[in-house]
Amino acid sequence: MDTYSGIKEKIRRIAGTEKLQQTTVFPAQVEKITGTTCTVKIDELLMNDVRLRAVINNENEQLLITPKVGSYVLIVDLSGGEYRDLAVISYSEIDKIELKISETTITTNANGITIENKGENLFKVLSDFITEVTKIIVIQGTSPNVAALNQIMQRLNKILR
Repeated sequence: MDTYSGIKEKIRRIAGTEKLQQTTVFPAQVEKITGTTCTVKIDELLMNDVRLRAVINNENEQLLITPKVGSYVLIVDLSGGEYRDLAVISYSEIDKIELKISETTITTNANGITIENKGENLFKVLSDFITEVTKIIVIQGTSPNVAALNQIMQRLNKILR
């Protein structure tokens, strides 16, 4: 056995995949989303519980990419041809991306981006700040440009949720 074959075998043994003969990748159409899994359709065959993230567990920290229903995804069979451990590895269209790390959550979809941390929402904090600044009245000098601040608020509204 040459060096590369030996390394390959050791990696397979460590990963617990030494008995797997092949890794199959195939396209499928998304039929339904259920939390961190989806149902896909291959021709007329429906396959349930296809993973949307690497590991299905109760951990809150995650990167979850949710495809659009009706879009196409690439599926990998992690069970070596037994089609019991399937996961999405590529997306033709994405409905939502959600990243959770500790108390921070960043979510993006067609409506914009939501950033939250420790119970605070970035859009709400900026909105409250701009509202309070527009209330400032300066006796000598220049008061805040309320029209410009309102325009900034409208621009933020297009990006953040």
